[in-house]
Amino acid sequence: MKALRIILLAALAALALTAVAASAASAATVCSTAGKGTACKAGHGNQYTGEIHMVNVGNVIFTFTNSGGTTVNTITSTSSTVQGTITDSESGAASITGLSISGVASTLCSAVTFSTTASSTNPWPSSIATDGASETTNGIMTVSNMTWSFTCTYLGLPVTCRYKTSNAQITVDGSDTEPKATAKNVLLEKEEGNESVCGSKLDWTGTYNITTPSSLFIE
Repeated sequence: MKALRIILLAALAALALTAVAASAASAATVCSTAGKGTACKAGHGNQYTGEIHMVNVGNVIFTFTNSGGTTVNTITSTSSTVQGTITDSESGAASITGLSISGVASTLCSAVTFSTTASSTNPWPSSIATDGASETTNGIMTVSNMTWSFTCTYLGLPVTCRYKTSNAQITVDGSDTEPKATAKNVLLEKEEGNESVCGSKLDWTGTYNITTPSSLFIE
Protein backbone atom coordinates (compact mmCIF):
# COMPACT_ATOMS: atom_id res chain seq x y z
CA MET A 1 0.00 0.00 0.00
CA LYS A 2 2.80 2.41 0.88
CA ALA A 3 4.56 1.69 -2.42
CA LEU A 4 1.33 2.28 -4.35
CA ARG A 5 0.84 5.60 -2.58
CA ILE A 6 4.36 6.69 -3.51
CA ILE A 7 3.73 5.78 -7.16
CA LEU A 8 0.46 7.72 -7.21
CA LEU A 9 2.09 10.78 -5.65
CA ALA A 10 4.90 10.64 -8.21
CA ALA A 11 2.38 10.42 -11.04
CA LEU A 12 0.45 13.43 -9.71
CA ALA A 13 3.68 15.40 -9.40
CA ALA A 14 4.59 14.60 -13.01
CA LEU A 15 1.16 15.74 -14.20
CA ALA A 16 1.51 18.98 -12.25
CA LEU A 17 4.90 19.70 -13.84
CA THR A 18 3.44 19.01 -17.28
CA ALA A 19 0.62 21.47 -16.61
CA VAL A 20 3.07 24.15 -15.47
CA ALA A 21 5.20 23.66 -18.59
CA ALA A 22 2.15 23.88 -20.83
CA SER A 23 0.99 27.11 -19.19
CA ALA A 24 4.47 28.65 -19.32
CA ALA A 25 4.53 28.78 -23.12
CA SER A 26 1.84 28.08 -25.66
CA ALA A 27 1.26 28.47 -29.37
CA ALA A 28 1.19 32.13 -30.27
CA THR A 29 -0.70 34.44 -32.56
CA VAL A 30 1.75 36.59 -34.53
CA CYS A 31 0.50 40.12 -35.12
CA SER A 32 1.78 43.28 -36.81
CA THR A 33 0.53 46.62 -38.05
CA ALA A 34 1.67 45.25 -41.44
CA GLY A 35 -0.58 42.20 -41.02
CA LYS A 36 -3.55 41.58 -43.27
CA GLY A 37 -5.27 38.73 -41.43
CA THR A 38 -7.76 38.66 -38.60
CA ALA A 39 -7.68 41.65 -36.25
CA CYS A 40 -5.49 41.31 -33.17
CA LYS A 41 -5.67 43.13 -29.84
CA ALA A 42 -6.01 46.91 -29.85
CA GLY A 43 -2.90 48.56 -31.27
CA HIS A 44 -1.43 45.29 -32.52
CA GLY A 45 -2.76 45.42 -36.06
CA ASN A 46 -3.69 42.15 -37.70
CA GLN A 47 -2.42 38.59 -37.86
CA TYR A 48 0.81 38.52 -39.88
CA THR A 49 2.15 36.00 -42.37
CA GLY A 50 5.10 36.68 -44.62
CA GLU A 51 8.76 37.63 -44.50
CA ILE A 52 10.73 38.06 -41.30
CA HIS A 53 14.14 39.70 -41.55
CA MET A 54 16.61 40.41 -38.74
CA VAL A 55 19.86 42.42 -38.63
CA ASN A 56 22.34 42.31 -35.76
CA VAL A 57 22.70 45.13 -33.24
CA GLY A 58 26.29 45.21 -31.99
CA ASN A 59 28.66 42.28 -32.30
CA VAL A 60 27.58 38.66 -32.47
CA ILE A 61 29.78 36.40 -30.34
CA PHE A 62 30.57 32.70 -30.78
CA THR A 63 32.33 31.02 -27.87
CA PHE A 64 33.94 27.61 -28.38
CA THR A 65 34.47 25.47 -25.29
CA ASN A 66 36.24 22.12 -24.99
CA SER A 67 35.04 19.09 -23.03
CA GLY A 68 36.94 20.32 -19.97
CA GLY A 69 34.99 23.59 -19.90
CA THR A 70 37.85 25.77 -21.18
CA THR A 71 37.24 28.38 -23.89
CA VAL A 72 39.53 27.52 -26.81
CA ASN A 73 38.33 30.06 -29.36
CA THR A 74 36.12 33.14 -29.56
CA ILE A 75 34.84 34.46 -32.88
CA THR A 76 33.28 37.93 -33.20
CA SER A 77 31.05 38.92 -36.11
CA THR A 78 30.19 42.51 -36.98
CA SER A 79 27.54 41.59 -39.54
CA SER A 80 24.82 38.94 -39.32
CA THR A 81 21.34 38.59 -40.78
CA VAL A 82 18.54 36.10 -40.33
CA GLN A 83 15.80 35.57 -42.90
CA GLY A 84 12.66 33.52 -42.75
CA THR A 85 8.91 33.36 -43.09
CA ILE A 86 5.96 33.35 -40.73
CA THR A 87 3.84 30.67 -42.40
CA ASP A 88 0.88 30.49 -40.01
CA SER A 89 0.01 33.50 -37.88
CA GLU A 90 -2.49 31.59 -35.73
CA SER A 91 -0.14 28.80 -34.62
CA GLY A 92 3.16 30.68 -34.79
CA ALA A 93 4.59 28.29 -37.38
CA ALA A 94 7.62 29.70 -39.20
CA SER A 95 10.79 28.74 -41.02
CA ILE A 96 14.33 30.11 -41.26
CA THR A 97 15.66 30.22 -44.81
CA GLY A 98 18.94 32.05 -44.31
CA LEU A 99 21.50 32.96 -41.66
CA SER A 100 24.58 34.90 -42.74
CA ILE A 101 27.64 35.66 -40.63
CA SER A 102 30.45 37.90 -41.90
CA GLY A 103 32.99 40.47 -40.73
CA VAL A 104 34.50 37.86 -38.46
CA ALA A 105 37.64 37.78 -36.32
CA SER A 106 38.97 34.89 -34.24
CA THR A 107 41.17 34.84 -31.15
CA LEU A 108 42.82 31.66 -32.43
CA CYS A 109 42.87 31.39 -36.21
CA SER A 110 42.68 33.47 -39.40
CA ALA A 111 40.71 33.54 -42.66
CA VAL A 112 37.44 32.60 -40.91
CA THR A 113 34.28 31.92 -42.91
CA PHE A 114 30.87 30.72 -41.71
CA SER A 115 28.17 28.84 -43.61
CA THR A 116 24.83 27.32 -42.67
CA THR A 117 22.45 24.81 -44.23
CA ALA A 118 19.44 27.15 -44.10
CA SER A 119 18.02 27.99 -47.52
CA SER A 120 14.73 28.32 -49.36
CA THR A 121 15.05 24.68 -50.40
CA ASN A 122 16.21 23.55 -46.96
CA PRO A 123 14.36 25.71 -44.42
CA TRP A 124 14.86 25.19 -40.70
CA PRO A 125 11.41 24.46 -39.19
CA SER A 126 10.55 27.00 -36.51
CA SER A 127 7.73 27.93 -34.20
CA ILE A 128 6.87 30.95 -32.07
CA ALA A 129 5.22 30.60 -28.66
CA THR A 130 4.25 33.06 -25.98
CA ASP A 131 6.77 33.52 -23.18
CA GLY A 132 4.21 32.54 -20.58
CA ALA A 133 4.06 35.96 -18.94
CA SER A 134 0.77 37.81 -18.83
CA GLU A 135 0.28 41.23 -20.39
CA THR A 136 3.36 41.05 -22.62
CA THR A 137 3.84 40.90 -26.37
CA ASN A 138 7.02 38.80 -26.14
CA GLY A 139 7.65 35.24 -27.17
CA ILE A 140 10.12 32.44 -27.82
CA MET A 141 11.15 31.20 -31.26
CA THR A 142 12.29 27.58 -31.37
CA VAL A 143 14.39 26.62 -34.40
CA SER A 144 14.87 22.96 -35.33
CA ASN A 145 17.64 21.24 -37.29
CA MET A 146 20.02 24.20 -37.08
CA THR A 147 23.32 23.19 -38.69
CA TRP A 148 26.31 25.34 -39.51
CA SER A 149 30.06 25.22 -39.96
CA PHE A 150 33.10 27.43 -40.01
CA THR A 151 36.52 27.09 -41.58
CA CYS A 152 39.69 28.85 -40.57
CA THR A 153 43.45 28.66 -40.93
CA TYR A 154 45.27 27.36 -37.86
CA LEU A 155 49.05 26.91 -37.79
CA GLY A 156 49.02 27.31 -41.56
CA LEU A 157 46.45 24.57 -42.15
CA PRO A 158 42.71 24.78 -42.97
CA VAL A 159 40.37 23.49 -40.27
CA THR A 160 36.64 22.84 -40.66
CA CYS A 161 34.25 22.64 -37.70
CA ARG A 162 30.60 21.57 -37.90
CA TYR A 163 27.84 21.98 -35.31
CA LYS A 164 24.19 21.09 -34.92
CA THR A 165 21.25 21.48 -32.56
CA SER A 166 17.72 20.16 -32.84
CA ASN A 167 16.25 22.80 -30.56
CA ALA A 168 17.59 26.37 -30.49
CA GLN A 169 15.52 28.88 -28.51
CA ILE A 170 15.60 32.61 -29.31
CA THR A 171 13.65 35.22 -27.35
CA VAL A 172 11.46 37.68 -29.24
CA ASP A 173 10.66 41.11 -27.79
CA GLY A 174 7.50 42.52 -29.33
CA SER A 175 7.24 46.22 -30.12
CA ASP A 176 5.39 48.62 -32.39
CA THR A 177 8.66 50.30 -33.43
CA GLU A 178 11.69 48.14 -32.45
CA PRO A 179 10.94 44.42 -32.22
CA LYS A 180 14.04 42.38 -31.43
CA ALA A 181 15.23 38.80 -31.30
CA THR A 182 18.01 37.67 -28.96
CA ALA A 183 20.14 34.55 -29.03
CA LYS A 184 21.67 34.19 -25.58
CA ASN A 185 24.19 31.39 -25.18
CA VAL A 186 22.35 29.24 -27.72
CA LEU A 187 24.16 25.90 -27.55
CA LEU A 188 25.23 23.87 -30.59
CA GLU A 189 27.10 20.59 -30.19
CA LYS A 190 30.11 19.79 -32.37
CA GLU A 191 29.66 17.16 -35.06
CA GLU A 192 33.08 17.38 -36.66
CA GLY A 193 36.41 19.10 -36.09
CA ASN A 194 39.60 19.30 -34.06
CA GLU A 195 38.72 20.02 -30.43
CA SER A 196 41.72 22.32 -29.96
CA VAL A 197 40.18 24.71 -32.53
CA CYS A 198 36.50 23.75 -32.58
CA GLY A 199 35.99 22.84 -28.93
CA SER A 200 33.22 20.36 -28.18
CA LYS A 201 30.44 22.95 -28.43
CA LEU A 202 29.74 26.55 -29.34
CA ASP A 203 27.51 29.17 -27.75
CA TRP A 204 25.88 31.80 -29.97
CA THR A 205 25.03 35.18 -28.45
CA GLY A 206 23.67 38.17 -30.33
CA THR A 207 20.80 40.66 -30.51
CA TYR A 208 18.98 41.34 -33.78
CA ASN A 209 16.59 44.10 -34.84
CA ILE A 210 13.56 42.67 -36.61
CA THR A 211 13.36 45.00 -39.60
CA THR A 212 10.59 43.13 -41.45
CA PRO A 213 7.91 43.46 -40.31
CA SER A 214 8.67 46.78 -38.63
CA SER A 215 6.29 45.98 -35.78
CA LEU A 216 5.66 42.58 -34.23
CA PHE A 217 3.52 41.39 -31.34
CA ILE A 218 3.21 37.89 -29.90
CA GLU A 219 -0.23 37.20 -28.42
